[in-house]
Amino acid sequence: MKTLVVYYTKSGWTEKIAQEIGKLTKGELRKIVEIKSRNGILGFIRSGFEAVRGALSELRPMDFNLSNYDQVFLGTPVWAGSPTPAVNSFIAEADFKGKKVVLFLIMGGERYERPLSLLKEKIRAKGGKVAGSFAISSSRLSEEQLKEEVKRNLKIEGEI
Repeated sequence: MKTLVVYYTKSGWTEKIAQEIGKLTKGELRKIVEIKSRNGILGFIRSGFEAVRGALSELRPMDFNLSNYDQVFLGTPVWAGSPTPAVNSFIAEADFKGKKVVLFLIMGGERYERPLSLLKEKIRAKGGKVAGSFAISSSRLSEEQLKEEVKRNLKIEGEI
């Protein structure tokens, strides 16, 4: 089974999780990159508002074809209780027909039900099958604990 690990990151935590998933699954890593900057306090505030509204953002072109993969791990930070605009855009542009999708979320808090539900709905609407999901709260974890948490969650999902 050919695996893709695609993710958006701002602070770097989602990227660390994606890298660990890539190692464990032998999946190819691809980063979603936005064109506009989200730096500074105004960027932070704007990002939260856009996430809550389910906004889309303009992305740099991706250098892969989703049809070449059977399984896709899709990762996003949670902003203001919502998926990021970058991931919303990626999903809006993607064709997930026939793909197993495993969602992974990283957040500072504990609430992941709403963003997970929104993502599952969007993936299914694009023809994908959500084969698993997990959320990790980064606020209390060291990098080593984060890696252990990824291993634990992948074993639970059993989709690898």
